[in-house]
Amino acid sequence: LAILVMSALLVGCALTYATNDTAARRLDSILNPSQLSVGHVDEKSSEYYRVALFKAVVDRLNGLRWIYGFGPGTFFVSDVTSDYAGEQHVLGAADSLYLCSLLEVGVLGTGALVLLMLAAARVCAKGLRSGTRSGRLLALASLASVLGFIFTNTTVSMLSLWPLTILYWMSPALIISLSRNEQFRLS
Repeated sequence: LAILVMSALLVGCALTYATNDTAARRLDSILNPSQLSVGHVDEKSSEYYRVALFKAVVDRLNGLRWIYGFGPGTFFVSDVTSDYAGEQHVLGAADSLYLCSLLEVGVLGTGALVLLMLAAARVCAKGLRSGTRSGRLLALASLASVLGFIFTNTTVSMLSLWPLTILYWMSPALIISLSRNEQFRLS
C-alpha cells in the first residue's frame, strides 16, 4: 500500500511536470544548474556535475518513461546529455544510485528500492532493542553501515559493486539471523 501511494504521488508529480507548462517553468528554475543562487559555482566542480546530472535525467525522462524508465543497465546507452563548462557532454557516470535507478527503472522501481533500503534500516534499528549488550552494539554497527550506504549512494552508485553490496546486505541479514536466537529477540 505504501509503495502504491508513493508511486501514485510521484507519477502524479511527474505527469504534472510533463504536461503543465506552469509547473514545468517553476520546476525548471529549481532544476536548472545555471540558475543556482548559491553564488558562483564552478561548472567544472563535482557538485555542479551532480546538479547537471539531476537535471539531465529529469529532462531525459518523459511520458511513461517516468513510470518504468529505460530498462535495467541502460544508463550508459540512454543518451543522457547536459550543457556545462561551455560544452555539451554525454553523461556516462551515474554518480547517484537513485538517479541511475530513476532513469533505468522509473519511479516505481526507484520507490521500491528506497522502501527496501528503509526496511533494511528498520530491521537494524529494531535490533537495538535486543536483550544483550553485544547484540545492541552489533545492531548499532549494522544500522550505521546501512545508513552510511544509503546516504553515500546519493553521490555515487555502489549497488552494482558486488563486494560493497554484499557488505550492505550482510548487516540486516546478520541482525535477522541473530534475532532468531533466544538471547537476541526483536520485538
